[in-house]
Amino acid sequence: MDDEFELPGARPYWHHYCVPLGILLLTAIGTALIYDRLPARMAVHFDQFGRANGWMTREKHCLMLGGMILGVNLFLIILDLAFISRSPFAVPVMPWIGVFITSMMVSVHIGIIIFALGGRFNIGLFMLGTVVGGYLLLWGVVFFRRAARMDRPGTTPLFSAPCKGPIWMELLILIARPIMPTRVELHNKGLRVLGDLYDLRYPYEKIESCEPIGSLGAFASLSAVKLALDPKSAVALKLKGNRMAITLSVGDRERFLAIMNEQLSAVRKPHVSA
Repeated sequence: MDDEFELPGARPYWHHYCVPLGILLLTAIGTALIYDRLPARMAVHFDQFGRANGWMTREKHCLMLGGMILGVNLFLIILDLAFISRSPFAVPVMPWIGVFITSMMVSVHIGIIIFALGGRFNIGLFMLGTVVGGYLLLWGVVFFRRAARMDRPGTTPLFSAPCKGPIWMELLILIARPIMPTRVELHNKGLRVLGDLYDLRYPYEKIESCEPIGSLGAFASLSAVKLALDPKSAVALKLKGNRMAITLSVGDRERFLAIMNEQLSAVRKPHVSA
C-alpha cells in the first residue's frame, strides 16, 4: 500500500459515463423498435393539465432528444477533463449529474411516446420515477463496487476512522451520500480517502498543511471539495500548489492531527547524510 501512494489527477472516471450513455443507447433501441407505430407528427409539449399544445415531427423529436442528451454529456466530459479530473480532489460527480439529466430527458421522451400511442401523459409521475430510479441505480453501482472491491494487502494504517456524521446530516445529504467518503486512513507515506466510488491518496510530500476547522467553517470555508459529514471533527487539508483546501471529517480529530503533524514534520526534516 505505502509503496503505491501517488497524487491523483488527470484521471477522469470514464467508466461512469457508460451509465448515462447506456441509458441513451437503450432508449434509442426501444424507440427504434416502435418507431413505425409512432404518428408522423407528435405532441411534444403539454400544459399543466396534460393537454398537448406543441407538436413536432417524429424525426425531429428523436434527433433533438438524442442530440440534447449527447450534448449535455459531452459538456460534462469536457468540464471533467478541463477542471474536475485535473484537481487532486477529483470525485466522480459529473458522470452522475449526467445520469440524472439523461434520466429526466428520457422520462419526458417516454411520456411523449405513451401519449402518441394513445395513453395519458403524466410528466410529474415519470420525472419522479426516473429520479428515484437514477438514485437507486447509483446505489446499485455503489453496492457492486463494495462487493467487487479487493484492496491490495499492505501495512496496517497508523490511523483509520469511518466518515460518519450526525443523523440530521446523513439525512440532509442523503442524495449525495454515495459520493461522500466512507473512511479516512493515515499510512506511513500518506493520507488515503476511501469512498464507494473512488480511492484518493495524498503523499505527505504533497501536503502543505492540515488544520482543524470550526463547525461554521466546515460549511462556509472556500474549500474545493466539502467532504465533511461531521463538522465537529472537520479538518482543512491543503495541498502544495493548490489555493483551495479540502474539508474532511476524520473522527478522532486530535489523534488524527497528532499523527498527521508528526508525519509532516518527519517529511520536512532536512536529510542529513552520515
